[in-house]
Amino acid sequence: MSNPSREDYVKTQLRFAEAWASAEWEIEYGQPQRARETARAWVGIIELMVMGSSKSYTHACNTPYQPPRTAVLPAAPEISLSEMALSVTYLPAGAPFRFYQDHVEEIEKFLEGFIVADVPGEQCTRQTVFPEDRVLISWHTQCPPLFDDGKYPVLFNVFLLSPDGKEHETSRVTTRIVAAFPSEEGATVWVKTRVAELQASHDYNHAQQCLNKTCARRGHTYEPRYDED
Repeated sequence: MSNPSREDYVKTQLRFAEAWASAEWEIEYGQPQRARETARAWVGIIELMVMGSSKSYTHACNTPYQPPRTAVLPAAPEISLSEMALSVTYLPAGAPFRFYQDHVEEIEKFLEGFIVADVPGEQCTRQTVFPEDRVLISWHTQCPPLFDDGKYPVLFNVFLLSPDGKEHETSRVTTRIVAAFPSEEGATVWVKTRVAELQASHDYNHAQQCLNKTCARRGHTYEPRYDED
């Protein structure tokens, strides 16, 4: 097989680079813009750099914790946006939804009276049709059981939210709090208000418990580690 000419090689590489850049632009700019234009709900996200729960953040003890990270994402049909390891999309009534068979009880916490059906050819997968509009938030499970022998629960990694502003929380490596709203303004206000409450509670509880004199001289403020951006 003969080597390609310089001109053919350059053309091939340029086509590849163009396709790659086009895909990156679509993810970075195209999908977010279309999601904003067609959004049916908005999701506020607060990420706390602690394991356990939001209580672990507010009841900080030895050192001040990193400030919360936040985002407000549009939830639009047929578009999935990702932020802080969460994926957000909008599923209108009548949309099909598949899930692991052991998650029926978890799904019931979000949906009432839904009908579960088998998926042909898939032993452990079930499906249903949404009775009403929902915001789907999902994430990758971390540290799953090494052996699926029934001794350990399968981690549930889905929220099916109505845009009613109710908070839901999940914690794996970090703790994330989410809530869905009918408008961007509502989600933005909730994020700012909730973060202020969390930080105020964290700062107060930490200052009450911290005995570190160096930390006290800094006013018990957070000091980034050398390896953080």
